[in-house]
Amino acid sequence: MPSNRSIVSADDKKSVFFSLFQKPHALKPVGEPGFWEQGYSHKTPGAVHKSLRLLNEHRHASCRCKTAISFHLSMLRYYKKQVDEEFGTLVCSRDLLEVVWQICQVLLEHTEQQPPSNKYYASLRGEPWLEQVQREIWDLGKQLKDESVESDYVTPGDGREQEVWGVAQQQDDQELYRRAIRISIYFSRALLYQHQHNLDKALMYYRKCLSVRPVPRQLFETQYQVQQSAWETMEALQSRHEQMLHEASISTTSLDTSSESSESSTSSPRSCGQCGAERRVMPVCARCRTQAYCSRRCLTEHQPVHKTTCRGMTK
Repeated sequence: MPSNRSIVSADDKKSVFFSLFQKPHALKPVGEPGFWEQGYSHKTPGAVHKSLRLLNEHRHASCRCKTAISFHLSMLRYYKKQVDEEFGTLVCSRDLLEVVWQICQVLLEHTEQQPPSNKYYASLRGEPWLEQVQREIWDLGKQLKDESVESDYVTPGDGREQEVWGVAQQQDDQELYRRAIRISIYFSRALLYQHQHNLDKALMYYRKCLSVRPVPRQLFETQYQVQQSAWETMEALQSRHEQMLHEASISTTSLDTSSESSESSTSSPRSCGQCGAERRVMPVCARCRTQAYCSRRCLTEHQPVHKTTCRGMTK
């Protein structure tokens, strides 16, 4: 799959990734209709009833953020109590998927307003309720993985099995919703780590998102797009990560070589390993301590050739 999209920062409001969470949830019904179509059921708990009204009327009102998320959390806990009596597993439905999706959206929208940080919790000081919500939603992802009746795909670091993008086998509604919920959770977690510039963790959760077997596009359009975006982002992010590691390696090597030089004015002139320039005093490779270079540029350009013969690298 082509990866011509650049890495999108958390500050880019037009990001395809954040837009997936900000647009209305496009999901056709599998089995019974979701709570958006049902309206207010007399069987729905009071907190859930209030949450439905709040979500419809004040979905994007920042002043209601804490109140809204508390109702989201009440709904999440309500649905987590719905257990299949036969299998003893959590009942996965469209309602639960909607609640998870909304919670992920709130977490991402709140993170957009925070400065990037290596520790996400550090950026949420004074907001313990968000930490609590985040922990519960992450724990739900782990629970659903443990309860899944099917194994995940193995997603290698350098690619992905082509069959993952094939048509999903026919599964019962429970397993389909279980997949969709896990895809949503892993994707949002990857975005949060990417916002922190924690590329290792971001890549790990993009892979987790892709390892979940795909859901039918005609039933779960949004989650299908999420996996597509996760694949493209992972490729671009991985390329960027490798480039950063390479640049860091070059920088470290060049700093080492700058401290190593031949200062003997009586010795024969040394030749630059790249351009052939001769000087009596010239920095040498910090690993083998023999190959000399006249400049950092020559060091960088000659490194791919030199590393095959450098005694320090081959030991």
